[in-house]
Amino acid sequence: MEGPVPSETVVDESKPASVTIGIATFDDFDGAWFTINSLYLHHPEVMKIAEVVLIDNRGNGPESPELKRLDAQLPNLRYVPLAAYSSTAIRDQLFAHARGDIVIVLDSHVLLPAGALQAVVDWFTAHPQSNDLIHGPMLAASNLKNSASHMDPVWRAGMYGVWGYDKRADDVDGDAFEIPQHGLAAFACRRAAWPGLNTKFVGFGGEEGYVHEKIRLAGGRVLCLPAFRWQHRFPRPRGVSYRLIWEDRVRNYAIGWSEVGLDVDAMAEHFVEALDVKSAPDIVARVRRGIGTAFWDADGVICVNDDLRPGRWAATLAAFANVGIIPIRLSQPDGGVTDDLEAARQALRGLGWRSAVVVGDLVAASEEDVLAADVALRAGGSTDDRSHLVTRIEGEAR
Repeated sequence: MEGPVPSETVVDESKPASVTIGIATFDDFDGAWFTINSLYLHHPEVMKIAEVVLIDNRGNGPESPELKRLDAQLPNLRYVPLAAYSSTAIRDQLFAHARGDIVIVLDSHVLLPAGALQAVVDWFTAHPQSNDLIHGPMLAASNLKNSASHMDPVWRAGMYGVWGYDKRADDVDGDAFEIPQHGLAAFACRRAAWPGLNTKFVGFGGEEGYVHEKIRLAGGRVLCLPAFRWQHRFPRPRGVSYRLIWEDRVRNYAIGWSEVGLDVDAMAEHFVEALDVKSAPDIVARVRRGIGTAFWDADGVICVNDDLRPGRWAATLAAFANVGIIPIRLSQPDGGVTDDLEAARQALRGLGWRSAVVVGDLVAASEEDVLAADVALRAGGSTDDRSHLVTRIEGEAR
């Protein structure tokens, strides 16, 4: 059930924020409440200099009013609703909204033992120019020992990464050591060194392995800091999750793997053989077609769709799927009164994008129309005429 979107918390520049703790949530008030309150209760030494950025990735959902109220209850917490699309890659926007030089990202169902936050702050204080991504050991369910120090980079059951363990993680006072990758339920990075996540990811998964390779390509390392221990809630309660669709995950992996030069065909083969996702090679082919278009140069595609003609939106979705892109729908409810381009520019902020290609729902009714629009963009022949809307817009980066 959709409701009104609460307002974003206004930034108070007078409050400290040398550290940002970023949390993205989707219909999980209870998880967010416990994670955030645990920070204030068990890490007061860090919270004196930190802000919390809480992204509500279903900003029009039933949990949103309660999540919004947290900004009035807890000091230096900012509520940010981002409801235009849902994706675990929304974590990327935590860095865009952060003010701190050090950004610590937690899922809304993660708890940290006392001292874990301070250990991260101390590490970055000692390495102020670091381009590294910092992880820590995941605790076992008993909380008495660690269960995973990293993920080994192998495929299993539709995920790239299998829990692994290095005994160096046992020494809570030990030095950080290099690992191949880890789960993204808890990690930290300097805001200036964050390489970003692809804005075309949708739904659940695709980040593990991909973001770690981006860090390495940018000259950083992926490290396990033994003192940065964290507890993760498994499994998540029913109804509290991003949509889990294999095709979404294949598409995300195809996009990310293509970006960083990993083996896309091996990925598709895994999904076919292990999970019987027979469409995986076709999804990869679509993404490869899309990468060669002008649409791929922007953060995404916004389609202006007349509310009275939903069939046009369905046709647009199908047409863009053939080039591996899932556009965002911009409602046109007033029969032509709204300035489409101005509405799209306003939507950029809510999407967290810096640029977009805006199309009308008459323009992209078929794959041929999409390819024709691509040709027009490349030739500089974009138009803002309502019935043939094809143009690129730019927003202001945060």
